[in-house]
Amino acid sequence: RYVDAYQEGLMQLLDLSYVRHTAVSRCSSFWVGQARDWLPKEIGGVLWYGLNSPANSPFIPLYLGADEIPESYMVLNRDRMDYNSAWWAYARVDDMVNRRYQEYKPRLHEELLDPMQEYWFTMQDAVEGKALELYENHGADSTKAFLTTYSKSQMEWAEQSYWDYFDELYFSLTGGY
Repeated sequence: RYVDAYQEGLMQLLDLSYVRHTAVSRCSSFWVGQARDWLPKEIGGVLWYGLNSPANSPFIPLYLGADEIPESYMVLNRDRMDYNSAWWAYARVDDMVNRRYQEYKPRLHEELLDPMQEYWFTMQDAVEGKALELYENHGADSTKAFLTTYSKSQMEWAEQSYWDYFDELYFSLTGGY
């Protein structure tokens, strides 16, 4: 295990014996929680969730009010390729990007990952505004149904986008043959 002198000193200062990096090949899932107590809990709690490595996979908004996710996000068998598992969509793109990092990493960000993340950040106010309107006028059940549909559809869109993007990368790798 390689640790440079600065990191070694920092680890000693903080009395740490191990550093856990965030973007490792053995990562299955990752998340960042967003909690806002001024909103109803169904709306204020968002798990920005992803599969595989956070270096090459999106942080997808999964609202606390959502009560269902796509089946493919509940399936993970890393021992064999499984087209019914969303994890494999992200893992395949991650593997391809890491094989031709200089070429594919900037391309992934420009063509897919950054626009996807920007879209979700841009949509957040509108989605939460509609969810709050539903909450105030129709109650928590309507809000949950709306946020379930939104979160689930974004997870499905991201997964399908990654299955398709792998095909694009593979096609460019083979020179179109």
